[in-house]
Amino acid sequence: MDTMNRPELILIVDDDAVSRAMLKRIFASEYAVVEAKDGVEALRLLREQPGIIGVILDLCMPLMDGFGVMAGMQGNPALSCLPVIVVT
Repeated sequence: MDTMNRPELILIVDDDAVSRAMLKRIFASEYAVVEAKDGVEALRLLREQPGIIGVILDLCMPLMDGFGVMAGMQGNPALSCLPVIVVT
């Protein structure tokens, strides 16, 4: 936790709303959570939302799958060091 006592921020990426809700419930006691329903939205949030410290990422999604998200992250020095947990 930072010095301002705000919880650290993670991104949950899954096209299934029930899965996102379940993951949010698991992580919300320790982290602030932002959600994305596909890979395109995930990369946008990663670029625009400051302070994300990690990603919980589904592999099978429409528009852009988890592999595309990871490739996009690797191509951006600011995102390439973020830890990713893959769920599917």
